[in-house]
Amino acid sequence: MGPNEDPRQTIPEPVAKMLSAPLPRTFVGQFVDGFKTPFVGLRLMNSMKGLWRYGVAPAVASLLVTLAVVVGLIVGLWYAYEPLHNYFEHNWSGWALEILSFVGVIGLGVLLAFTTWLLCQTVFVGYFYSVLLVQVEQRLGVPADRLQEAPFVQQTIDSIVDITKFIVISVALLLLGLVPFIGTPCAAVAVPLFNSLVAGYEFLDYPMVVRGQRRKQRRQFARQYRWYTIGVGASILCLLLIPFLGAMMLCTTAAGTAVLYHRLEEHSQDSTSSETGSI
Repeated sequence: MGPNEDPRQTIPEPVAKMLSAPLPRTFVGQFVDGFKTPFVGLRLMNSMKGLWRYGVAPAVASLLVTLAVVVGLIVGLWYAYEPLHNYFEHNWSGWALEILSFVGVIGLGVLLAFTTWLLCQTVFVGYFYSVLLVQVEQRLGVPADRLQEAPFVQQTIDSIVDITKFIVISVALLLLGLVPFIGTPCAAVAVPLFNSLVAGYEFLDYPMVVRGQRRKQRRQFARQYRWYTIGVGASILCLLLIPFLGAMMLCTTAAGTAVLYHRLEEHSQDSTSSETGSI
């Protein structure tokens, strides 16, 4: 590539169209745009030669992590059922309390499983996602001097901070569900939205992590484009419901966040330039 050549001129036409796609203005459109990220990443990896070999390791690692967490959740719930069943009396009130208690145990188990999954994604899969994202960004024309990944220890500490906050807020939302009348419907809306936001944070982080951005910058960016982030997270939660294939497609989600980040970053720079010019 010559010194004056635009790196995007070498990008396949389908990818160039995705990069130049306009951003929707409504929050519903932004959510849908974020939700399409796994399929954008799939199209990206199919359009650019050599990317899939960097997607195999994160796909397999993510599959193994997801399987381990799901098996752990099932085994934990299985062993929790018998003590609960023996604790309550065998009458109508006892059965009702048993059902309510087991629902609570399921909620706590899912919370623990999701928390474990997020942490394992960072510790065991995050490195492979970062390798994949560096390859994607290089093919999208990002200069090598901009790709300076944050130290692994710092990434782990950031993830622990995020997960701690996630646990505190998730427990508060579970307690909200116990409030009579309004608690259950409010929690039914708030819990999936919050989980989607957290999962979106985790994956939208990768394009910024490979640029060496610190946690404060990453969170500020993700909050600025909140509905895109929630859309990405919602797609991840849906993928986790698909056995085997869903976990393996998380690598295409990571790749797709690179395209989304490019579009959002360009919009952010245009907005900053407009504000500067109007002063």
